[in-house]
Amino acid sequence: MSIPAPSAESAKVSICVPTCNRPELIAECIDSCLAQTYGNLEIVIGDDSSDARTEQFLASRYQEALNERRIRYVRNQPPLGQARNVASLFERARRLSCPCMPETVRRGWVLRSRSVICSRIASRP
Repeated sequence: MSIPAPSAESAKVSICVPTCNRPELIAECIDSCLAQTYGNLEIVIGDDSSDARTEQFLASRYQEALNERRIRYVRNQPPLGQARNVASLFERARRLSCPCMPETVRRGWVLRSRSVICSRIASRP
């Protein structure tokens, strides 16, 4: 069975961001994601932190994006651990999914990654 590739204009991309006890680093990652040249995206954050600092930081700095559901945040209670946190992000992602770490997000990254993923989906038997 062949899976049709989403159209270039309409394919939603979910950027999956696992985090744990590092609110000071997540702003760079989120700002880079929001600055992508590809606009139809959401940022899905899975937080394994032992405290509420990341949640409070996101609520204070990104309230509008949270309200618009451009950022979807979940604090895992109890923490899932790295592998299960990442797996849970992919389960919650709505469409094409790209894992994200702050150092990998460059301008245009989502657009290039989406093209690669779409072409791989289209070429599946």
